[in-house]
Amino acid sequence: MQVAFPFKWDIETAKLPKMKRLAAHRTLADTYGNGWGDAVTRICREVDAGRLTREPVFDSAKAQELKLESICVAGGKATVSLPQRTAE
Repeated sequence: MQVAFPFKWDIETAKLPKMKRLAAHRTLADTYGNGWGDAVTRICREVDAGRLTREPVFDSAKAQELKLESICVAGGKATVSLPQRTAE
């Protein structure tokens, strides 16, 4: 299974169509039936919707959780679950 995670500077939806390596890895996963987890697009969408900001995603001082589901099923669907933002 291939999973793509963004660098902090790549969390911008406008950059998605220009990410050639992201598209290439998706093509490889589809070609070999490996499964695909696209955290780059998911995190961009969550930031756009205001459910996440860039800083908490990359804040090493805070406990964080990122769940990858269905990675043990060959060729199975995988989903990325991001933690819900809580009021502080």
